[in-house]
Amino acid sequence: MSTESSCVQVPHMNGGAGDSSYAHNATAPLKVMMKAKPIMEESIKKMFERIIPSQSCFRIADLGCSSGVHALIAASNIMDTIGMAAKEAMKISNTNINEKPPAFQAPKDIKGEIQLPINERSNVYLTSKAPPSYKDQFKKDLQLFLRSRSDEIVPGGAMLLTLIGRYDTPDFISPSSIFRQVIVDMALENIIEMSKLESLRLPAYYPPAKEILEMIEEEGSFKIESLESLRLCWDGSNLNEDGTDNDLYSLVDVRKRGVFLTRYIRSVFEPLLKAQLGEGLMDELFLRFQNKVVQFMDRLEYPILVLSLFAN
Repeated sequence: MSTESSCVQVPHMNGGAGDSSYAHNATAPLKVMMKAKPIMEESIKKMFERIIPSQSCFRIADLGCSSGVHALIAASNIMDTIGMAAKEAMKISNTNINEKPPAFQAPKDIKGEIQLPINERSNVYLTSKAPPSYKDQFKKDLQLFLRSRSDEIVPGGAMLLTLIGRYDTPDFISPSSIFRQVIVDMALENIIEMSKLESLRLPAYYPPAKEILEMIEEEGSFKIESLESLRLCWDGSNLNEDGTDNDLYSLVDVRKRGVFLTRYIRSVFEPLLKAQLGEGLMDELFLRFQNKVVQFMDRLEYPILVLSLFAN
């Protein structure tokens, strides 16, 4: 006798180790991790100063979007920093997560509550301004996330958030805006049905720093210790203060950078697009995406917002 069970299909980054896999192309997240490391180290040191040790166990959790090498590097960096901070303080490291549900299991109240914005035409937004529903849903999701984490972190415990932000300027370009241009072109050429264009949802929202500060303060579970904005090109190369590249990778031919960048973007967004447009269109769509990003290469940057938070 067999029983049927249903499960929710949740798109995720491309798996495996192929040309379009996340593991093979995620240089940019690794660069972010390296640039955020000094902020993480300072956050842990300050936490040691605030928390009076009561147990001999210090618990950490990486809730990032990656598994494998990125998660291992992050955990290793945190453990090294804890070891150094403990040695400096001459005491055993303290517990920063209490005996409530483990952080690697989402609390029951969060499951099923994070949703896509609905009934919003032009869901893949073209300009620097996203549809209002995207901001509203991002706020709900972020504040639910903060409430859930506050149930697990003891007062004074630390959390470091890193996320892609947005420059609040009319000429800001996001992956969503380039996808919109490409998909509109394909619809006008009858390669994609117009009805699919109108119903397409790409739930990516990039908040300006001011917005995310207001959302965290309004929710109230955490105190904001610091917020730093790191300038980064889409392909992971660094930027000087004047916006010029200071990374050897930037010397690579612009078309080769376009190929690399497109593979990274594909590793993240392909599952979402494939589920809505079909697998047969993916090669053509990302070839067109590649041609577009080459045209805009000198403008493809975003701020990486790194927030150091302490639980109230």
